Amino acid sequence: QTAVRDIINAIGIAKGTFYYYFHSKEELLDALVVHLLQQVVVVVEPMVDDPQLSALEKLQKLFADTTTLKLENRALIETLLPVWYKDENAIMREKMKAASSEYIAPLFTRIVQQGVAQGVFDTPYPDEIGLVILQMGENMSEAIVKLMVEEEWGMAAFVAIQRLVTVYQHAMIRLLGAPANSITLIDMESYRQWFTT
Repeated sequence: QTAVRDIINAIGIAKGTFYYYFHSKEELLDALVVHLLQQVVVVVEPMVDDPQLSALEKLQKLFADTTTLKLENRALIETLLPVWYKDENAIMREKMKAASSEYIAPLFTRIVQQGVAQGVFDTPYPDEIGLVILQMGENMSEAIVKLMVEEEWGMAAFVAIQRLVTVYQHAMIRLLGAPANSITLIDMESYRQWFTT
């Protein structure tokens, strides 16, 4: 709901300069989403292309690094979650999903293709599963956030989220045709303190 003039004042540029680059606030948001995801690609792509890592190691590292990032930014996440999931931010969330399909899904696809080539994953759809994995992760995150925003942050919420993560983890392993218990989406023990302090 931020007005264009507020954005202009905050970054200290002339109105004409803003409209030279962006025709609307929506265009700015689109560019911001793309920029953020391009930065993610810059950070993650070297790991995805690392010939020393197996497909399982790469997938596990992606999930582990995400957990570490969240743990290091707990206060920020706790502040932003209720705002990010407000109804008025639904368009921004959908833009992020669409852009993620374009920029992030191909990284998952490359890992899946490597896993199939190595015989670690067994799926007849190596070119499509990357996008499905991304979408599953997004759905899981939304379900977790819904629990975190709507429920008290106690052990009941922790147990509910832990079960939800286990369900998605099981589904992903089956989807990839990966060995049982070979993938940990979220190390829930790392988050236990969030629900007990």
